[in-house]
Amino acid sequence: MACLARAGAASAAPRWSARTSAPLAGGIGSALARRRGAVAPCPPPNARPGKPFVEWCRENGERGERLLEEFDDDLFSPGELTKARAERIRWTCRECGWTWRTGLAHRTKDKKPTGCPGCAGKVPTWYNNLEVTCKESDGRLEHLIWEWAHPTKRMKDFMPATHEKVPWKCGGCGHEWDATTHDRTRATHSRGCPKCAGRHLHDLEVHCAQSDGQLDHLPREWAHPTKSMKDFAPASEVKVPWKCGGCGHE
Repeated sequence: MACLARAGAASAAPRWSARTSAPLAGGIGSALARRRGAVAPCPPPNARPGKPFVEWCRENGERGERLLEEFDDDLFSPGELTKARAERIRWTCRECGWTWRTGLAHRTKDKKPTGCPGCAGKVPTWYNNLEVTCKESDGRLEHLIWEWAHPTKRMKDFMPATHEKVPWKCGGCGHEWDATTHDRTRATHSRGCPKCAGRHLHDLEVHCAQSDGQLDHLPREWAHPTKSMKDFAPASEVKVPWKCGGCGHE
């Protein structure tokens, strides 16, 4: 009986080994693999989330040296963090000196790790912003500095090609309008003052006065409580209130 027991134990070992050592193709670590009893292999030591950040940097050559050099946080030290921590750490770029915050996981991941947003042109910096671009344009964009009309923000706060609309005031006719910095700075087909360009030659009041009597009734029927006809272009699509000069209908 003892011999049979030993033989049974020996015969069971290969079945256990075969079951646990052969991971499913395409299903490593998946719920299906766990239900079937397959064991997913451990990830390489360098890819484990809990790996100390300093150790990871030492194993990654020049890239790791750069991260240790740019680590500039006042709450954490490199030695107390792991490579995949989600806390937003402060970094200072060794190339341009720009300071920003992002998680360790974003900088240590294998695919598409993040770097300095200033060097990447994603944020305005002291050396790359709308004002600098205008001053270094050989005169092509210098007029934008005088036409800037934002009440609270500076040109330094914007990139040259942002798609956010900001207010401008024409240096020639004084007309005010909104346009993106991209529309105003692009090399081809850049946009200037719409009034000077003929897209807004005069306001509705002037348009009626120059209509040879055809639109003389509109000033009498104007019923906007806060705005005048001077605030609108003749072809504006904004709806405004009117009051009939004949029956008084509004």
